[in-house]
Amino acid sequence: GANFASIFFAAACSLPVRYVMIEIQKMKPDAEGKYPYTGFVDCAVKTFKAGGLFKFYTEFLLYCEQISPSCLVACMFLNQLRQTWERHVSLMRTSEA
Repeated sequence: GANFASIFFAAACSLPVRYVMIEIQKMKPDAEGKYPYTGFVDCAVKTFKAGGLFKFYTEFLLYCEQISPSCLVACMFLNQLRQTWERHVSLMRTSEA
């Protein structure tokens, strides 16, 4: 449950940034030598005007699949870290008493 929610949230937050970065990396100059975008914000605004908000979320499920292993490992690591911390704190409390 929580792992899948974290994958969905991570993809929803990072995919628009990734989409714009890839568009900037793929851009090529036109016949006059001008690039289609002047920067990150210009690319994001032009993409939004051309395709709307959902243009940033093309291939959303594929991206979720790509980031799921790292999200799951991060969740497992944080869970283990939390358990270790709770054990450490409970040992400190019992030694103080």
